[in-house]
Order: sequence, then C-alpha cells, then structure tokens
Amino acid sequence: MTKRILGFVLAVAVVFYAAVALAESKAKGPKQDKKDAIQEKIAAWDKELNLTPAEKTKMHEILLQAKQEIQKLKKDYKLQADKAAKEEAKSKIKEIRRNAHDQIAGLLTPEQKTKFKEIRQKKDLDNKDPED
Repeated sequence: MTKRILGFVLAVAVVFYAAVALAESKAKGPKQDKKDAIQEKIAAWDKELNLTPAEKTKMHEILLQAKQEIQKLKKDYKLQADKAAKEEAKSKIKEIRRNAHDQIAGLLTPEQKTKFKEIRQKKDLDNKDPED
C-alpha cells in the first residue's frame, strides 16, 4: 500500500514538474525566438545580397524600429473590440512593414535592390501558398 501511495505521489510530482517546465518554455521561448528573428532575417539576406557591415547595422536598426511599432499596435489591437479598428491596425502593420522594406531597399545598390525585390516577392508568394 505504501509503495502505491509513493508511486502515485511520484507520478503527480513528475506531471506537475512537466507542466511547470512547459509553461516556462512557452513564456520564454517566443521572446527569444523573436529577438533572434531579426538577426536570422539579416543573415539570410546577407547570403543573397552580400551585405556590408554598415548595411547590416542599418537594417537591424530599421527592423528593430518597425518591430517596436508593430508590437505597440498589436498590443493596442488586442484591446480593441471594434472589428473596424482591428482591421485598421492590421493595415497599419502592413504599412510599417512596407515602409521598413522600402527603407532597406534605399540602402542597397541597384543589383542588391533587384535581388531584394525578388526575395520579397518570393516570400509574399510563399505566404499566400495555401499548402503552407
């Protein structure tokens, strides 16, 4: 009988520990991933565009600024009950992203701009792919 009780308590402790660990990883995981997302995006572009250190630094600044603006809008968006206000926020987010990409394109040489435009168009097509 004591072994059964001890086994049950141990099983409950393991389940509780797993639940706490999962909750903590969910709380920490996305924030870390988002911090690295800008660096990963720039690294991917660098492979295609052969960016200078100055271009990478400026891109990082532009993307970080856009990210902060989008986060603020998303926070405000989540507080909105009005569907029209939510749609307006989504539209503003698209505009912020478009402006950031336009600023980045302004940093690039004509050859890099052409390749950057191709990269963006491919990404847009991939995002519209119903199988993704």
